[in-house]
Amino acid sequence: MYWFRLALAFGTPVRELQEKMSSIEFAEWIAYSNIEPIGDKRGDYQAAAIAAEIHNSIAGAFGGKRVSIDDRLLNFSGNEPQQKRQQTPEEMLAVLESVMCQKSRKNKPCQ
Repeated sequence: MYWFRLALAFGTPVRELQEKMSSIEFAEWIAYSNIEPIGDKRGDYQAAAIAAEIHNSIAGAFGGKRVSIDDRLLNFSGNEPQQKRQQTPEEMLAVLESVMCQKSRKNKPCQ
C-alpha cells in the first residue's frame, strides 16, 4: 500500500514510480514517513490532534475524561475499536446541568 501513498504524493503512476525508484530509496521513504507522515495520514493526525485538544479543553472545564490523539484518530483498518460504555441517564443529566449552569452563571460559581 505504501507504493500507492508515494504515487499519490508524487503524482506518478505506481508502475512508473517502481521502475524509477530503487529499493534503497523506497526504504528511505518508508523511514522518513515514520518520522514525518506523508499525505492524508498527516492530515488525519492533525485533525485528531485538534479534536483531542477541543475535547480536552471542554472536558477539563467540566471534570471529564481526557483523550489522546490516538483516541480521535480515524480507523480505516476495518477493525472496530471496543465499544465504549454508554452514558447513564443520570450522567447525561449531570452534563446537561453543568452546561446550563455555565451558560447562565454570569461570573457566579456553579453548585
